[in-house]
Amino acid sequence: PPRSTLFPYTTLFRSTPQMPDHMQCFASVRTDVMPKFVQGMTQATNNAESCPFSEGYCPNNLQQAYDLPSLTAGNGRVVAVVDAYGYQHAASDLAEYRKTMGLKACTTGTGCLRIVNQEGHTSPLPAEPPKSDDWRGEDSLDLDMVSAICPNCKIVYVQTNNDYTNNLYAGVKAAVALAKYIGNSWGGKPEGPDNPTFHQAGHVIVAAAGDNGGGGSNGGPIQPCTYTYVV
Repeated sequence: PPRSTLFPYTTLFRSTPQMPDHMQCFASVRTDVMPKFVQGMTQATNNAESCPFSEGYCPNNLQQAYDLPSLTAGNGRVVAVVDAYGYQHAASDLAEYRKTMGLKACTTGTGCLRIVNQEGHTSPLPAEPPKSDDWRGEDSLDLDMVSAICPNCKIVYVQTNNDYTNNLYAGVKAAVALAKYIGNSWGGKPEGPDNPTFHQAGHVIVAAAGDNGGGGSNGGPIQPCTYTYVV
């Protein structure tokens, strides 16, 4: 994966799409830092009110930063994340994150986690992404951060066929039928003022503004964050 030109110790999860009808995800990973467990603290003793790592942010740090009642609220709320391609280890990777961070389990077996395709069905799920267009780092980050901000919320994870705009937008429509809060950590040009896909009364739809101020390497607004009814 390419490195960021502005942050040399940051590796982007995927390359920028070369076609205007594709969307880009914006997750990146620090390559100069290796999280270490705090001395005397292990996964077995960790709880959601503490942080087991000496570097980086844990759920309690994020909750405190925004003054959120995350450990006592959120029951019955459903948050959807929409991302491209399949990710067969999503549930197990999420389980590892939540266990490490002292959060209660959220599994498909209990109904806390629901994984669906862009039509909102549990099968068939999309194929894994190609190496040249790998969104799994983004998907993992999205699932982890919903867990961190609202450990008591249920999660709907919508996997679209690929990163084509029409498929991701179909995923948003599917998410609307399953959740009140919908996150889209992706975007692309051309920007625009509005799109009927995002006219969803009673729902909160958020979208990424992009890297470096928005819009990839040069900054600037992108869709769908520019749309009237998107946060």
